[in-house]
Amino acid sequence: MLRKSNKLTARTVATAKPGRHGDGGGLYLVVRPSGAGQWVFRFTSPSTKRVTEAGLGSADTVSLAEARILAFEARKSRQGGTRSDRGPARDDEGFPRKA
Repeated sequence: MLRKSNKLTARTVATAKPGRHGDGGGLYLVVRPSGAGQWVFRFTSPSTKRVTEAGLGSADTVSLAEARILAFEARKSRQGGTRSDRGPARDDEGFPRKA
């Protein structure tokens, strides 16, 4: 049975109540009691076998579409086993290093 992804809409993000709201694929919108929202990618670390959260940015500055792209890239890098908890390796100018 396939799990549904892309459960959230822009409208539900804008009107979300405090709590953790899942979009699928490890992407969550965490809304604090103050109303501030944050995008979080949750994954299980292969070395420690613990659930880890990586922040993807504020819901005010990162749109739902951008958060989905960031979560997809994080999943892709996790499958390759490369620096998943810190994102892709970057060069001195801040650009992703080529393999």
